[in-house]
Amino acid sequence: MAQPDSDPVRRTTTLAADATSSVETAPVPGPRWERHDRTHLELTLRYPVSEDRTWQAFYFLPESFRLDANTYSKRELFADFRSYVRFTIPRIELERVPEEARKLAGQLMSGPPDDVVRELKLFSSRVRLAITDEAQAIIDAETPEDGRRLTALVDTFVTTGSGALAAIRDVLEPLEQADPEVAKTAAWVDEYLSRILEMALIDLANVVGAGDESEGVLGATTAAAVDEARYRRSRNAGPVSSATGSIHDLEQIERRQHSLKRFTSSVLWLDVQIRDGYSVALHIFHALAAGIAMAFAVVLAVLFGQPNVPGRLGVWVAVVIVAYMGKDRLKAILQTVFDSLVATHLPDRRWTVNRPGSSSVLADVAERLGFVDRDALPDGVDVVRRVAFRNRLQELGGPESILRHTKTVRVRADAMETTAPEFASLTDVMRVDISRWLAHTDDAKRTVTLADPEAGELFESKLPRAYDITVVYRLAAKDAQEAQWQVARIVVSRNGIRRVGLLNGT
Repeated sequence: MAQPDSDPVRRTTTLAADATSSVETAPVPGPRWERHDRTHLELTLRYPVSEDRTWQAFYFLPESFRLDANTYSKRELFADFRSYVRFTIPRIELERVPEEARKLAGQLMSGPPDDVVRELKLFSSRVRLAITDEAQAIIDAETPEDGRRLTALVDTFVTTGSGALAAIRDVLEPLEQADPEVAKTAAWVDEYLSRILEMALIDLANVVGAGDESEGVLGATTAAAVDEARYRRSRNAGPVSSATGSIHDLEQIERRQHSLKRFTSSVLWLDVQIRDGYSVALHIFHALAAGIAMAFAVVLAVLFGQPNVPGRLGVWVAVVIVAYMGKDRLKAILQTVFDSLVATHLPDRRWTVNRPGSSSVLADVAERLGFVDRDALPDGVDVVRRVAFRNRLQELGGPESILRHTKTVRVRADAMETTAPEFASLTDVMRVDISRWLAHTDDAKRTVTLADPEAGELFESKLPRAYDITVVYRLAAKDAQEAQWQVARIVVSRNGIRRVGLLNGT
């Protein structure tokens, strides 16, 4: 490992830059939608260092939600749209983990404790992503007609995953005698990756179908998952699951898993400072409006008022009163005009993104969020919106309010190169709380009586009540007009989000 230089920021990134130098830069994936929980929609965006990006999204909300600018304030909107900006984990293929672990071994043994702890966290995050992505790719590739290929993929994953963790444990073992903080981190990383691999193996075991070809693979997958649980038990590494365990035991396992994830991923966290986007400009324009109104009152009083002429005092007082009334209304009108002007051309909020403990700004974000009329939609959005309708009748019978959300993101390449050269992009995890959206929806299920034309009788049934939220969106290079609009449909009920689906855009 190169000797640390005098720059503390650069010193903390030396190991990471060396460790990730062999990682190829992957294409930046598009936006990813998913259901985070019952009332939270999760969206993941990536912002590369190479270019500025603009996010545009139009949420078409059913009118029965009763959401508009009068019922849904800016404060409530921004409280429900929360973003968590992180460094994007540098990607690594699962089969390359042993090679990367060996490269990292010597650097970990000779580096300062703080740097080693940081590198262990980052490497564990990379391996966790490699394991989960590989397992999910196998699950997504599953087809009933291709059972042999599925079992072959699972079999390869079992061998590769177990081999990767064995190589990592060879690297971590010497660290048990190192600095106490390093030793503790190494133990937690070992436990965390063991739990991640066990969960991935269980998921794959659940998709391996029955058959002569799959019995051996299913047995090997199950055995590998059990081996990980036994390994942790032998090292007394946190709670171990048991078929006879209580609910309390399961809660402890879930809590442990969450704590380990937060500990290892903390190396990716960034600080976000948010301020009003146009408060300064608004104060300036309001002062200008007051000045113009006062000038109007003074001019009117001077031109038409003669307080020193006998008999004209009453006229002068009347002129002053009228001038003051005009000044007050003129000021209010100008403030309204200026408010509209500022809100149209300036963002609602501005962000700065920093690395914790550093004043260097890694990214600037300008954000706007609010309701718009249909005639304010960009070209093509309304056309793409119609793709989401299941039929023409639904299109005609579904009045909507339109919520627009935009972000313009500039990642500062110079700051990233100086303070975080190992990262090629930032990840924005946005969570939208739809609890307020569902406040006025009907009950999720109602008992209704219907007529059966086949049986010739009446019957009672539970009628589900669901609503469609359509989102037309795109993430493109700043000011790019040729980027493709995409469509997502979120199906919700009073009980929360039921499913999230993607449709074809144009």
